[in-house]
Amino acid sequence: MTIHLSPRISSDGWLPDTLKKLSISGCPDLTMLLLRTFPKALERLSIISCSNLESTIETFENNEFLKVIKFVDCDKLTFVPSDLHNLTFLESILIWNCPNMEISFKFPNSLQELDIKDSPILFVEEGVPTNLKLLYVANEAKIYKPLLKGALQKITSLRRLVIARTPASLASLSSLCLQSLTSLERLEIENFPELKTIPNLGSLISLDSLWIKNFPNIEYIPDLGSLTSLLFLSIEECPKLKSIPDLGSLTSLESLWIEECPKLKPLQSLSPPLTKLHIARCPLLKR
Repeated sequence: MTIHLSPRISSDGWLPDTLKKLSISGCPDLTMLLLRTFPKALERLSIISCSNLESTIETFENNEFLKVIKFVDCDKLTFVPSDLHNLTFLESILIWNCPNMEISFKFPNSLQELDIKDSPILFVEEGVPTNLKLLYVANEAKIYKPLLKGALQKITSLRRLVIARTPASLASLSSLCLQSLTSLERLEIENFPELKTIPNLGSLISLDSLWIKNFPNIEYIPDLGSLTSLLFLSIEECPKLKSIPDLGSLTSLESLWIEECPKLKPLQSLSPPLTKLHIARCPLLKR
């Protein structure tokens, strides 16, 4: 069921108990959901572009089958039930552009994907989900506190990690202990204007895709030679970057993308499997 441009959603019985998917979008006049809980069979919930919505339901206690939750562009949303940890089938949470959602969550261990952007949510101390496969965090300072305390290295099942537009207080990527994520397959690190170095990523033996973007102060990248599973490498917007270590040892590398690195010197040997090469706005490089 999709609800669009509705000023009121109430508990008058018109949401059937058998409803499995509920999408509420584009309802700027909606300020609250007059529901105690959602239909029992609900599996997927999306609330998008409800700019004046301040609160949702009272509790998730009736929603044991809920698997996916999305809140996007809800500027005034301040209340979401804190009993997420009771949703034992919950697999994915996406919260984007909800600037007033300063809520402490304890997430269930069933959670596999957590995607947070421009939303000041918090983990309770013991609430970092340890079975995550995907973690995306962009432009949010508060969620980094538990990660900096060592929570990230406990997520041994993590397959994809995206960290973008981090707070100035994050002085070093090393403090996140990325080296412990030996199951990581895809790493994207972006917009670190203060950082001058990138930690050695040699222990990420399962990594097959690596994005490094907008590091205006780094001059070199540590040796990547031990990343023998790496298929894709992208380096962009690093204006002071002068050198990249020998890429010839990346024996699985198929795609290389380099853009806006004006001081980057000519590359050393490239491995034979390389099938795609993109170089742009790098005047010192010759194809």
